[in-house]
Amino acid sequence: NGSVRAKSELTTNATGLVSVLKDDVDGDGTYDRVISSTTTIANNGSTIVNERVESANGTLLANATTTTSANGLVVEAVIDADGDGILDSKTRATTTFGANGSVTTQLDEMAGDGTLVGRTISTKRASGLAVTTTQDLNGDGLIDQTIAKTSSLASDGDTTSIETITARNGAVISRVEKVVDASGN
Repeated sequence: NGSVRAKSELTTNATGLVSVLKDDVDGDGTYDRVISSTTTIANNGSTIVNERVESANGTLLANATTTTSANGLVVEAVIDADGDGILDSKTRATTTFGANGSVTTQLDEMAGDGTLVGRTISTKRASGLAVTTTQDLNGDGLIDQTIAKTSSLASDGDTTSIETITARNGAVISRVEKVVDASGN
């Protein structure tokens, strides 16, 4: 019938460092939500992105700030998910490179007060054919499960991928093996 169901308007400044997205989610002609994003480059080269979500009347609904180190190896985020001014959660992702060519990423998930609630550590071998991930799912400092993924390429072009998930005690939770022939089937 030609009526507007929803409308979004995005405005970005000339530098690209500030943007504002206005959403009319119900098509009544009034913007229901405004999401603003401001990017700042600090003197040390790190990038700080602040995103605010506000209602039409300006009430803060959520706020998040993400800081990325100049080399991109550390990313930290703090989140006020409900706009009450109190931090609800924090995350910190750190990437390191091993002398053997491996890449390790550690993701720490924390409550707003900084208490660890979960940790995931993934290591990818230099070949890219194996990734091992350990997970502390409840922040108690113990590994709850390990996920091992391996891939191999046979001389006939077939690719075999195996994913094995094991519990803390070494018991296999699941194991999935997938073979894809050279034609992709």
